[in-house]
Amino acid sequence: MEPELRIFQIHDKCTGCGACVMACQHDCLDLQSDNEGFLYPQMAHADKCVQCRLCENVCHVLKNRYMPRPQWWEKSAVFMFWHKDACILENSTSGGAFTLFANYIQAMEGVVFASKYNRQKARLEFDCTDRHQLSMFRGSRYFESNTNNIFPEVKKQLNAGRHVLFCGTPCHVSSLKSYLMGREYNNLITMDFICHGVPSNKYFSEYLSGIRGFEKIDNVNFRKKDFSRNIGWNDLNLYLVRDGRIKYMPAPSSSFYQGFLENILLRKSCYQCNIINNTAADITIGDFWGIKYYKPELDNNRGISLIILHSDKVKELFRSLKDKGHTEPLPYSAIEYAFRPRQYPVVPREEAMTRIRRKGLNKFLSRKYLFSKMKYNIGSSFPILLKIYKWIKK
Repeated sequence: MEPELRIFQIHDKCTGCGACVMACQHDCLDLQSDNEGFLYPQMAHADKCVQCRLCENVCHVLKNRYMPRPQWWEKSAVFMFWHKDACILENSTSGGAFTLFANYIQAMEGVVFASKYNRQKARLEFDCTDRHQLSMFRGSRYFESNTNNIFPEVKKQLNAGRHVLFCGTPCHVSSLKSYLMGREYNNLITMDFICHGVPSNKYFSEYLSGIRGFEKIDNVNFRKKDFSRNIGWNDLNLYLVRDGRIKYMPAPSSSFYQGFLENILLRKSCYQCNIINNTAADITIGDFWGIKYYKPELDNNRGISLIILHSDKVKELFRSLKDKGHTEPLPYSAIEYAFRPRQYPVVPREEAMTRIRRKGLNKFLSRKYLFSKMKYNIGSSFPILLKIYKWIKK
């Protein structure tokens, strides 16, 4: 008889972090994808379960181990930042905040844990800078990341005394803290980011299957800059790499991107998530889109980061790092837009999933966003057509 564990009773709230699987000392659990491609714990070996409930004790959803921070902005320090190094700035999603702290950790002979794309497994997953260059962890990838049994390795490095930076979504950071059973490590810096939510890796792979020549890819970035081509921070695009070939797809021309932005492809737990307002992280980073209203003259389309320092240890650290870029303190009023409670409507998602099951992802997306894609293509072609028309008129 399969044990009645509470981790199987929170399906719509489960974030797929895998902390329960990693904590199980009897190899009872496994992370498996559901029919939408999202990861959930499954009982792999019920006969081995001794009902110790450790899986429940490390579940950040069941234990609600978010650090309660009502009025957190009264104690947190808030800054806008962009890196002085033009190469770092160009290869960062926004202003280079992640690289600023990651470089510090590496200079201390520490290790950085974050997500990268694994081309062999065709998935986004957590890994570390002991095995890969830091550049592999830069950029934005808007689909679910497999935690890849990384928490025990994080704990091992911490216990060995190494400096560690762990960067992930707010639920990833919350789940790591829960896995560590609330123990505080002076050598650990946790970083989360202002998260929109995540589609599944399965749906992204299905979307790629409809792009000729890029069905399999080496890397992906949803926010790639290229200053030489005048592609900057404000120019949302899907960037694909395969065998040295590159494909840029502006967001309006990508149906997957549009589905992500319209919140119809996200994980169920994302529709009721408000972890970012109760973050367990030392640092929260994100795009400072508020610059358009706060000081629009500073927006040169190169990228500006929002940095929020929650703990005293990172406030002290930032004082020694801030000269590596333009740094300016911000009032809460300048960033309030990013922290309003989110309640995405669930009905459009359920309707979308029903149609995807019936028609398939690519057919559904291509039909849903046909006219918006046509509108973009016509609009982007108009300047070229105008030049041709003027040339003919001559």
